Amino acid sequence: MKLQLYFHNKELELLPETFFEYLSSDETLIDSIEGLSAIKYVSESKDLRREGTKFQITFNGQTYLGKVTKHVENRRLEFTIYGFDFLLHTMINVVPVESRSELVISSDVETSNFGTYLRFLGRKLFVTQQFNNILKPLY
Repeated sequence: MKLQLYFHNKELELLPETFFEYLSSDETLIDSIEGLSAIKYVSESKDLRREGTKFQITFNGQTYLGKVTKHVENRRLEFTIYGFDFLLHTMINVVPVESRSELVISSDVETSNFGTYLRFLGRKLFVTQQFNNILKPLY
């Protein structure tokens, strides 16, 4: 079963480089997302957003593994977080349009467990608020 947790499509008065510079700040993400307390990378590369980079996040006291599945510098970032009985896929795409950008963010959860599906369905509003809090300073 698949559930779309978040979808955002809006123009930003920023260039893609500025947006991704903001997004690359782990401190900003930790400060903006309630429950997120740590992000650690399992990579020796200086480019922590490159394809194949593995990471760990601690959310509400639980640690989850993740992996960057696609990265196009200053344009697109896709990653998957692996839960016990779910996969959380997130895609962030920024397209330059003159002096601004079109931002698209999509996040969905995939699970075969109906209880997990219902749990995420109940958290959909919370997830929307969390993403909106991250984006608020940019608008």
